[in-house]
Amino acid sequence: MIDGRKYQTINTKYCLPVDEIEQDRLINTHYMLKHCFGSNYSAPIEGLLSHRILTCTSNSSYNSNSDASSVKSSSCFSSSTCCSLSSAWGRHTVPPRVLDLCCGSGTWVLDMATEFPHAEVYGVDFVPIYPTAIKPANAFFCKSNVLQSLPFSDSFFDYVHMRLVYNCFSNSDRKILMLSVWQFILEEIKRVLKPGGYIELREINPIIQNPGPTASTFFASFVKDMKRFHNVDVMWSAGLEQALSCFGPTTSAQVSVALGKEGALGESMQRSIKDTMESYRRFFVRSKRLGPNEYDKILEIILEEGQNHESYFTYHTCWARKPLLSSELVLG
Repeated sequence: MIDGRKYQTINTKYCLPVDEIEQDRLINTHYMLKHCFGSNYSAPIEGLLSHRILTCTSNSSYNSNSDASSVKSSSCFSSSTCCSLSSAWGRHTVPPRVLDLCCGSGTWVLDMATEFPHAEVYGVDFVPIYPTAIKPANAFFCKSNVLQSLPFSDSFFDYVHMRLVYNCFSNSDRKILMLSVWQFILEEIKRVLKPGGYIELREINPIIQNPGPTASTFFASFVKDMKRFHNVDVMWSAGLEQALSCFGPTTSAQVSVALGKEGALGESMQRSIKDTMESYRRFFVRSKRLGPNEYDKILEIILEEGQNHESYFTYHTCWARKPLLSSELVLG
């Protein structure tokens, strides 16, 4: 506990709290993003997730009750290119599977599990602030570090989703298996994603647009200070399309939300910015050498300026589809 807020110590790059107050902020952000984009997803996955999938597996290894804790070692989800008519093989229907990386409070997982009752929706995070008891039967959570191998077998998921991790990792970070951090994460996603499956990333441009004078001065060093104190490049998300190009052709969209906008969306954005600034309080007080009262006054001015100048933030989403055939098979 630091200044009444709870922080994790596993990933030193992540500087935000992991307490109930932060969970409330994440839940509010979830519904704001859902409203902005009109859905929890932008990739064309409705048909993919609405029905169980016919597959062929070994009768000796088939186990319909396998979950995230056992899929890594189980052979029942191994892919097969053809179906044998031998009695050793059988046809089974399996649910479509969804993965939310860095799931946080788990609200997206719960929402998707409710919307797609035939799908299994998994959420993983290195800090278990997700629900463990009250949840839909088709929602699963497990503690896992995305910077290590994911606890799932190859070609396990039909859709992989990740969002708002701009302040968690850095492409200039240490190497993992001779890959940069982001290369490693994307390679792991590619491994667990089925051929024909979709990956979608949703991110924010963390730089406020059309700021007032106080906000302009205050946030001028944000990118540099995040790099200096936590070695995080918060602007990596500007290259979402390039990052996902390794999967194939990409599609992207963006929405901008103004702080001074009237109605529920504007109020939600205003609350989101205020709560986010509270979550960043420890970082800003330290990086700018401010006293608590100074920070409170600056925050009040920034929120007022945001309404007067109609300052806004832009959210980006980008998705791609993993090819049905690997390039090795095509070239071979």
